Amino acid sequence: MTIVVTLATATAPTGGALQSAPSATPSANEQNSADPEPAAVAPTEESTGARCVDFTAEADALDIDEVSVAQSDRDELLVEFTLTSALPDGSALLGLYAESSDADRTYQFSIELEDGEIESVTSYELNSDKSDRMDTDDAEVSGAVVRFVVASKVAKKLGGDWSWFAFTTLNETSVDACPGDPGAFETLKFERSAGSSGRAERDD
Repeated sequence: MTIVVTLATATAPTGGALQSAPSATPSANEQNSADPEPAAVAPTEESTGARCVDFTAEADALDIDEVSVAQSDRDELLVEFTLTSALPDGSALLGLYAESSDADRTYQFSIELEDGEIESVTSYELNSDKSDRMDTDDAEVSGAVVRFVVASKVAKKLGGDWSWFAFTTLNETSVDACPGDPGAFETLKFERSAGSSGRAERDD
């Protein structure tokens, strides 16, 4: 299953259950007993072109801590998601949206997991509506860390200057994005340099 730019249309989960109807004659203590929702925790480090450091405590599951992207000497893209907790049950999708500087190439690279187990790794080219399965042998889950590889034949098409953002969905509903919030579409500009590091410019 491929979910294309899920962030564009999905509604972020509220994370709360329906509340029961209040008493007809609530006391003053009952009126003020509702606890405020916890505030998101700001990142302690700045993002770079090869590493996005996110706000945390934004979601109960699939909350992004950081995402790193490296390009190997063979031009493969190595994508690593670090979440704030282990993968939940259900259908999870962790993805990277990548666009070349001239916007001629736009991709969604994603890994799909079912109850924490890897189902597929997919490259989807939005411009041509073309989807390709990638090798799941190059993907792994280790606790709250998920890694996958984008083949060089695909990664090369982005060129040396491209922008990206990462996102997560659970049961086809947007959960988190890095940088920014789901639906914000903020991006980081990846510029390859020695050692596969990147220099960042944030595009809002």
